[in-house]
Amino acid sequence: MPRNEAVAKHNRSILHEVLKMGSEKLAVIADGTYIYVEQPSDQTQRLLYSARKGRNLIKSMMLVLPSSYIPKVEGPYRANGGNNDATIMQQIVLETPLKNYLDANDLNVNEC
Repeated sequence: MPRNEAVAKHNRSILHEVLKMGSEKLAVIADGTYIYVEQPSDQTQRLLYSARKGRNLIKSMMLVLPSSYIPKVEGPYRANGGNNDATIMQQIVLETPLKNYLDANDLNVNEC
């Protein structure tokens, strides 16, 4: 979907009011989610074990527009300590076509 279509059809007026963002800006919500898996019997165990959750899991990052439309799911990612949500999001922004989709004037969480 082109960026202008996403802005026109998938933004919500509540964002413009609450976050003080202009109607030409695009909001993309990123949320990490987990898929729990059984304990592997091989070397994969250490790559999929999350010490924080105390379980084996695979991570993915959901990119969602305010209308609940999901344009992209990134992943899977290993659950080891090197793949936290911030690291995954940085990789997504720098290394995927999302960097071409977002505009420099779009809302940044740090602005809120």
